[in-house]
Amino acid sequence: MILFNKIFRPLPIYFRHPHYSSRFLTNAPPSKPLKIFPTGSFVDLRQNGGYYLDKTHFISEIENLNSSAILSLRPHWFGKSLFLSTLSSYYDIDYKGKKFEQLFGDLYIGKNPTPLASSFDVLYFDFSELRDRTALITKLRNIMTWFKERSYFKYSNKISYFENFSNLMRNYKFYVFINNYDTIVNNPTPDYQEVLEQFYSDLSYACDNCGTRVFQTGVIPVATADFNNLIDLTQKIKFWDMYGFKESEFEFLLNNALDYELSTDVKKGIMKWFKKINYGYFFHRYQIEGIFNPAHVLYYLKKIIEQMKFIDEAFYNSQETSVIIKALLDFPSDPYTLLSELESNLIINNPLGKSIFMEASSKIETEGIEQQFNHININKLTTDRNTLLSFMFYNGALTYQSNSLQYKFQIPNNVVKKKFIAKALENYNWKEKDLIFVQKCLQNLKENNDIETLCQFVEKALYKLLKINESNEEALSQAFIDTLIFSFYTDIRPEFTFHADIQPEFWVNYNVNEKIIELVKISDGERIAIECDNIKMECINLSEVQENMQETTKISLSLLEKSEDEILKLEINDPKRPNLKTVGEVLEWKIKKQSKEYLELLKKQDDKSVKCLFIVLRVGSHRLISRKVHFDNKSN
Repeated sequence: MILFNKIFRPLPIYFRHPHYSSRFLTNAPPSKPLKIFPTGSFVDLRQNGGYYLDKTHFISEIENLNSSAILSLRPHWFGKSLFLSTLSSYYDIDYKGKKFEQLFGDLYIGKNPTPLASSFDVLYFDFSELRDRTALITKLRNIMTWFKERSYFKYSNKISYFENFSNLMRNYKFYVFINNYDTIVNNPTPDYQEVLEQFYSDLSYACDNCGTRVFQTGVIPVATADFNNLIDLTQKIKFWDMYGFKESEFEFLLNNALDYELSTDVKKGIMKWFKKINYGYFFHRYQIEGIFNPAHVLYYLKKIIEQMKFIDEAFYNSQETSVIIKALLDFPSDPYTLLSELESNLIINNPLGKSIFMEASSKIETEGIEQQFNHININKLTTDRNTLLSFMFYNGALTYQSNSLQYKFQIPNNVVKKKFIAKALENYNWKEKDLIFVQKCLQNLKENNDIETLCQFVEKALYKLLKINESNEEALSQAFIDTLIFSFYTDIRPEFTFHADIQPEFWVNYNVNEKIIELVKISDGERIAIECDNIKMECINLSEVQENMQETTKISLSLLEKSEDEILKLEINDPKRPNLKTVGEVLEWKIKKQSKEYLELLKKQDDKSVKCLFIVLRVGSHRLISRKVHFDNKSN
């Protein structure tokens, strides 16, 4: 690598921030760059001279709680596995003496050991690998075989494996570490549930009576066993930075992990960019600063190091600092996924999840979050707002608003925002050209108060959406919402940004529950309201026979070829509206009666004026007929 005076200086042989040296440790000599590699194994990291952010002072804090059962939750990729591995090595009696000194001697806890150091037989379970009854039973048998070979335990073939495991737990003092304990909610089959209940019953008894301790990590709080002295560290203010990186810690890495140190201006530019896309997680309302996902931090650092290998002297000597920064940051988005496929679908394919996500873009307030889920709670995610909001918080899709004295939430960073949007766009298979066209539709809506071109685009979106879920009665409002929110984002065109100016299920009268308008778009301090209605295919009198879903979809698509006059003259037989005999009569009824009620209530809300009110009627599965009911000339 060639050195350039403009952006690089030789790396000094000492740490530039010596007051950090007790927290940032590596076995590599300080004259070399810190060795960075991601791993969940504390022993591997230490033995291979990798960079280790020393957070072992939390061990004594945890012991001081004097609890036999600890629960600690964070979103995916936040370093829980590494911390659990650190704890298991610290308490393992097999690492006593010289091994302990080699692993922990230069760390805080090695210089300030606790009374329980190296005093337990350690059991480690990762439930992401124990997804069914057979896998868990095999794990328990392997544990008992191992103890039998060490002559610690007498295994009896005359009793069941669980009776043997119960005897093991009752006769020895263990520290049991359980990673990804909440994976069990993904497979709550009766036979597996029975094994889990027995497993946790034995753990609970051992904690209460035998000196055993349990430390569990995961993402969401789920019911497992009734530990009498369980303490959840998740939202304790003292443990807010037990996982993840603070801004100063990432800055330290930027200073010490490169072959050659970047200039001050370049580093400032990188940090400014990093904070712009990652403005931090707040796991406690009184947290003093945001915390960054360590997997993302290490990814960015690795990519910057890779980019530095392709430095060209002529380029860097002729470019401004801003151009150099852009070149160093010219790499793909972080591939790490905060949400699993299951968790993503629970949120993204749920209109309620979209509603919460949109509100959170401009800050959202609630009364609190769920402290525990069970299998029934998880199944209620599609209908219960507070349960879904809590689920999104624990998974990292939402975080507390900084310096908030109340339960206010926001989207934590652009990484989450982009991943959420990109995942949602997959439902429609939208391309950049589609999103550019929607821009024109929205411009037409805003400048000319014309919704027709937008309706034509939504008709196509409905077809793609219905292929996923044929029976979705909310497909119309969902397609409108998705089009309006997600139309301004692509990876190719970063200037397209997420627009959180949509309010679905907008309450126009808080005293009358049924007065909810489908959605409201805020534009320059004015409201554009869209009220939707639907005439199902089975209610339309057609000569064609609708024998199956495929045939019904084909007939519904044929309505797209009919003129508006032909659509309005179609006869209907709708049990909910027996007095209305044609599509045109339904549209007129919607305009004259319901829209008037909505419009009067909208006008009474003083915070924003009502620019336009549209009625959009879906005829069949795809065809849309729209009318502009109200237009405020004063707003133009």
